[in-house]
Amino acid sequence: MKHLYTLLLFATLYISNNVFAAIDPGGKDTRDSKNAIGSKSNKKDSDSLEKNYPTTLKNIYNIAILLPFYIDKEDLNKSERNTSSISRDYYKGVLLGIDSIKKTGGNFNVYILDNARDAAGLARLKDTLKNLKIDLVLGPLLESELKKIVPYCNANKINIVSPVATLDTCMDKTYYLESNPGPDSYGAQAAALVQKYFKNQRIIMVNERTLAHNLIGKVFVDKIPKDSLHIIDFKGVGPNTFTGFKGFTEKTVLFLPSKNEIFLSSLMSKLQLLDTMDYEISVIGLYPWLYFKSLEGNVWDHYNLHLLVPFNIDYNNPKVKSFVYKFRNKFNEEPNEYDFRGFDDFIVYAKLLMNHGVYFQKAFANESIESLHGIYHFEQINNCSGYRNTGVHIIKFDDFEFKKIGE
Repeated sequence: MKHLYTLLLFATLYISNNVFAAIDPGGKDTRDSKNAIGSKSNKKDSDSLEKNYPTTLKNIYNIAILLPFYIDKEDLNKSERNTSSISRDYYKGVLLGIDSIKKTGGNFNVYILDNARDAAGLARLKDTLKNLKIDLVLGPLLESELKKIVPYCNANKINIVSPVATLDTCMDKTYYLESNPGPDSYGAQAAALVQKYFKNQRIIMVNERTLAHNLIGKVFVDKIPKDSLHIIDFKGVGPNTFTGFKGFTEKTVLFLPSKNEIFLSSLMSKLQLLDTMDYEISVIGLYPWLYFKSLEGNVWDHYNLHLLVPFNIDYNNPKVKSFVYKFRNKFNEEPNEYDFRGFDDFIVYAKLLMNHGVYFQKAFANESIESLHGIYHFEQINNCSGYRNTGVHIIKFDDFEFKKIGE
């Protein structure tokens, strides 16, 4: 089936078979109405917030799920196959999210659209969003695709959510949101972790290249007292020439804001050779450590490993157990990270629409939403950021398992 994003018939077919949408044909569009019922907006919101995000509730909301399925392309390269696989997983989570939200009485038209891959397709996609009177776009996955569609959504006052990518390009992002925490959030959370749990300890931060190339590190450094911090830059040459750390004290925190397994594995090997009983070393790393094969077990336990992660799934949680059970029954497989993300994203944004209307940003000051996999807490980091989710979990390797600690 070619050009999925141009075919309303495709979406309607799935809707009529009750696969992924709850429809109320009698729903009335009140996009421009100020007489919204059940509004939970704060009357003390600033004039600027009210201007950009007027209270606009509707009887039925239109959501577009915009993902790179590559419906019209037969031969996919390795990158496209990986992206398509993530899209399908995310979409499965969305399907369960729609099933769940229907039970709460929410009325939504949900349209599944494929990314445009040329100028003509992009034009058709824009026409589709306009004709369907879309209130919220969930997607795309890739930064390159976001750059194409975000300007249109902002110009037409359509909220658009990036589920995975961080869009750092400075442009008008009044109606742009990010579900996945960006580098700023990891740097800030690492600093908060150090200041709360490692007071009066020596802090050493190691950059794979230099601080200038590491936004996480730059945010971290801005929030840490300079007299307790020592920075080591490897400038991309790797830790093979590593001979030791300057400034070690009896208790030292080692912050390693890198995602490169080869670099980190080599660095930790060198550290083990130099380590003595005189030092109590704690290591703070990022979420890719969870997938490393060369670093685990005894190393993690010995160095009191703390990780900053965008998701933390508690399989003892009854809600998580219920999701896993339903997912297995529906798809005959185990849910992965992107299945959880798709489910949580749809539930969170659908409920924001239901409770606060099309422009729900005014509610963010009072909202911190717990989900199955993460925390949704939105902030405007700077003038170019849009609204970013800053919710980052901290987990600690303790007794050979990861346990969540207080934020």
